[in-house]
Amino acid sequence: NSSEKLIADDPEHLGTLPEPSSVLVLGCPRHGPHASATDLQSSQRHDNDVADVEEFDDWGHYMEVETDHWHHARDAQAEKMETPAYVLHESLEAQVLWHITAGKRPKQPDSERRRWEQIWESQLNRSQSLLTEEKERDSPPASERAYVCFACGYREAASKSFACPHPGCCNIVRVIIEIPKVRIVYQSERPAYAEFLLVVDNEGQKYGVWRRFSDFQSFHEEISKAPAPRGFSKSRRRWDHLMANLKWWRCLDKKYLVYKCYLLERYLQQVMAESKETSLLSKLVFQGGEQSNVPSH
Repeated sequence: NSSEKLIADDPEHLGTLPEPSSVLVLGCPRHGPHASATDLQSSQRHDNDVADVEEFDDWGHYMEVETDHWHHARDAQAEKMETPAYVLHESLEAQVLWHITAGKRPKQPDSERRRWEQIWESQLNRSQSLLTEEKERDSPPASERAYVCFACGYREAASKSFACPHPGCCNIVRVIIEIPKVRIVYQSERPAYAEFLLVVDNEGQKYGVWRRFSDFQSFHEEISKAPAPRGFSKSRRRWDHLMANLKWWRCLDKKYLVYKCYLLERYLQQVMAESKETSLLSKLVFQGGEQSNVPSH
């Protein structure tokens, strides 16, 4: 509608948008690090009801507890609405804008969509517009980026269910991680480099972030600092295997990047399998992306 278009077009309104980490959640939406007050109050009411039942029921019979219909409506909406692929390519701020506007709309029926497409096509034909004609454009600015994006053919998404670490919360969240695409970024003021699209599906809420190999290196350093009893032994072996298959110089060959994308995906999925909670993965998703001095291979 017009109000959503105003928010999207006005730079001043963009500054009022919520932080990406407050809308895009990794983990339990009720007790995560960015849970809202409504989520916390609802979960506390639910926990108190369950505690009362457990206290007075000596025979182990549990009566049905009234649930929060707002969460059921939100979960149902998350199952119905699928995040388009083009949205995952945008910045986290743009994805937040989609989730709080277009992501809340019901899906347009296919029959209605086809009818409107036919109307638009007929109007376009009547206007005798020539799609092949393009106006002359000025040369792009020196800082403009150009992308070459392609899919990783060997990818395979993996999922794991995480229990909320908050005491008394019985919420279990299913997290899916994959790296479906890689792109080459060309800029006039710096050498070309590769970025990998990390896609996270948190209970139906899907979003993506572009990360360089240096971001994965910084992430692995966090894992290396973990004490041995915490685990991640298989993840470290996965990383060693990845490093053993890297070239000694920066290579932007398509086949090499696809294979590198596959190794990074297997590494992250192993980290997820050995993780007890989602806080470590959140660092790569919400705190990564800063350009470091570590050279990309």
